[in-house]
Amino acid sequence: MPQSNPKVNVVQELFQSAQRKFDLLLLIPFFFALVSMALTNPDPWVRDSLCTMNMCLRSNHAEFWNSILNTLASGAVLSIFFYWLLVSYPNYQKKKCLKNVFKSQYLQFKKECIGIFLAVSQAPSDMQTIQSLATDVEKFRSFFSQLTDGKNNRWHSVMNNLSDFHLDRLANTMEILRDELRFFLLATDSENEDLVLLLTNFTAVTHANITRESDYDSVRYFSGYAWDIFAGFNIITGGRDTDLVLDAIERI
Repeated sequence: MPQSNPKVNVVQELFQSAQRKFDLLLLIPFFFALVSMALTNPDPWVRDSLCTMNMCLRSNHAEFWNSILNTLASGAVLSIFFYWLLVSYPNYQKKKCLKNVFKSQYLQFKKECIGIFLAVSQAPSDMQTIQSLATDVEKFRSFFSQLTDGKNNRWHSVMNNLSDFHLDRLANTMEILRDELRFFLLATDSENEDLVLLLTNFTAVTHANITRESDYDSVRYFSGYAWDIFAGFNIITGGRDTDLVLDAIERI
């Protein structure tokens, strides 16, 4: 995948951040335009209601000014409304669609890997089991922590029986996920730097742990990477009850 230009990304990020703030700031003129439309409406009901509360609004040539202000206010309301409808909403839908697509791809990555883990460890590999283990890190941790021979658990069995063929399939799956995540980060925008950094680091870690070699060191590093993702546990932060990547996708 071609590398992006950092300067272009910075400019794009600044533009997108300014656009989001602009969308929110538009609420202020939109509100005042609505109020102005109500106050300058040919039907004096709102003005009369204010007068009953001793808040009468009087001016010379009221009909002339009311007509001009009502026209301007109506134009402002319609302009802002159609901006939200034609620009802001499609951007929101695009971001939502990208999040759903990548979430589906990430879960598919986990399911494919789990299917290999189950086959290697000779454990039940029906779709219901794979779906359950892919969406719940605690279930995965519990399932693969079960002892199989009184000394080793299922995860040890997986790592001890990974062949070059299985590692090649896992590597292909990881490469696809890495490239899809790069595209996702470029296509979406988020002001939360921590979430973006988390996903960026995940991309780098995924790239660094791709291996097609079944030697001890390569498998050991891959084991730590996979156990962190699928079981939600590493020696630094301990155990988690949620998938960090799925959480980041939802919040980005």
